[in-house]
Amino acid sequence: MRIVLTVIGLLVIVVGGAGSLWWLFAASFGEKRIADAIARAESAGWRVRYAGIERSGFPLALNWRLSGIAIERAGRHRIWQGTVPLLEVDAKPWVLNRLDFRTPLPQSWQVLPPAGGAPLWQVQVVSAKGQIAPPPDASGFRTVLTLVGVEVRDSALLGSVPEMRATLTTPLDRSRLDFDLAVLAVEWTPATPVVQRASDIRLTGRMMPLLTGIDAVGLDAWQTAGGQLRLERTEASLGGMRVTGNGRFALDGERRLAGYLLTKTDRPVALVRILQAEGVLRGIQASMAEGIVQALPQQVTATTTTTFDNGVAAVTADLGLLKLGPFPLFTLSPLGQ
Repeated sequence: MRIVLTVIGLLVIVVGGAGSLWWLFAASFGEKRIADAIARAESAGWRVRYAGIERSGFPLALNWRLSGIAIERAGRHRIWQGTVPLLEVDAKPWVLNRLDFRTPLPQSWQVLPPAGGAPLWQVQVVSAKGQIAPPPDASGFRTVLTLVGVEVRDSALLGSVPEMRATLTTPLDRSRLDFDLAVLAVEWTPATPVVQRASDIRLTGRMMPLLTGIDAVGLDAWQTAGGQLRLERTEASLGGMRVTGNGRFALDGERRLAGYLLTKTDRPVALVRILQAEGVLRGIQASMAEGIVQALPQQVTATTTTTFDNGVAAVTADLGLLKLGPFPLFTLSPLGQ
């Protein structure tokens, strides 16, 4: 009996010791992954600092708490800054390739002019949570992210989003990024000339290759590599109509957006009124367009094509019996400045 108890005791000591060593190894491995993520961000031009890191969870969990995170990137024409008071990361010692994370405290981001002054853009996020793990085929990594209470503000406009979810998948060679974005609603204050609220928004598509930087160097590298952004499907309820569409985008030699966005709706009257509110249709032309579409059969599908070419965005509308445009909307500025 004594021998049996001795053997059991030795086994407990060995297993416990091995488990403790493995937990320490796993914790160090997780911290290395966090350090690698920060290193990748800094190689892309971001400066990342944090006040402290705490480790806990022994023996059945791995928990890290990073506090006082400050992120900054200074460009020639813009300065990006972010503050995340607390980031919590969790994992299991036996599943090191899956990380759960959350930011339980509000975080803030802003875009500043390089000479100082009031922010050009401000973004507030009440909370965020997500997971990084291999996709079902284990061929890369998938990030599932949920943001709650998002507010985007410039000097005159406030956009609020109660909740948005994103699923991002990329292979190990980072040759592409597949995305699926769902937004519950977006509300603008004050209301824009077009619409105050959009809801049930869904965007799915693919970026090839993965964009590694938003500065001129990163964008030029992406454009040289034949970078494309494909919107396979877009859906939204906007201004009293349901809109679906798709698009293809790239950058021209001056880093301006190039490509097209094709949208369809079964509410041509609502589309004409949006074009009126935007000032695309005016006067007699607007009255004639509304009269014609009101006389169309209810099943007619209205199509708009917005093209981005040679630094100009223009829209063409096909309302069945009536074709309008192209009408110039705005000029495009180079990205990455």
